[in-house]
Amino acid sequence: MLPRMDRDWHLLVGGEAREGRGATMVVAEPATGERLAGVPQASAEDLDDALSAALAEFETGEWP
Repeated sequence: MLPRMDRDWHLLVGGEAREGRGATMVVAEPATGERLAGVPQASAEDLDDALSAALAEFETGEWP
C-alpha cells in the first residue's frame, strides 16, 4: 500500500516553492483510481525562471 500523499505539490524555483503556471496533473493510484497528489506542470516561463535562478547561483554562488 502506498503512503497517503493526498496533497498538492509545488515547483521549487530559486529555493522557493511556488505554484506552476501550467496545468495541474493528477497522480492516481493505478489499482483504485484514488487521487494521490496534484503535481504542477511547469510552463515555459517557469522553466525560464528555473534556468535563470540556476545560472545565477552557478555564477555567483559559493562553491567549494
